Amino acid sequence: MKKLLITTALVAGLTFTAAVAAPDASAPAAAPPSYIDQALAQLPQDKAEQFRDTMSQAHEHNRDVYEQIHQTHQDLHDILIAPKFDKSAFLSKSHDLRKLHDQIGANIDKSFANAVETLSPAERQTFADSLENSHEQHVADKTDHQQ
Repeated sequence: MKKLLITTALVAGLTFTAAVAAPDASAPAAAPPSYIDQALAQLPQDKAEQFRDTMSQAHEHNRDVYEQIHQTHQDLHDILIAPKFDKSAFLSKSHDLRKLHDQIGANIDKSFANAVETLSPAERQTFADSLENSHEQHVADKTDHQQ
């Protein structure tokens, strides 16, 4: 069960590509910008758009894998609620799920590297600094909310 929760959290974390896609018109106007959006705002508009396009293509490339993950989660659910728990089947499906997550991660990493490769050294520095600042602010905000 712990592994299932961890893998579910990983899926949520790996949906990072959705955050770099063009803003959704149906999203609430008050939604705070993502780390990536904040960092991309520091870049020239053409470079930011090119970055978003590259990551959007990665998301599309992963679409079949996302569907496989959804099916594997359903399979895990079925295993968990079966009258007799099949430990071997659960471990096998958990392994399959981990491999699918790794596949998405590899695709995202490659696309991210391709997108960053097009930036100048100064733009990469700006981008990296902005990502770090956004992350530090997020951690600080999260800590404040937990207290």
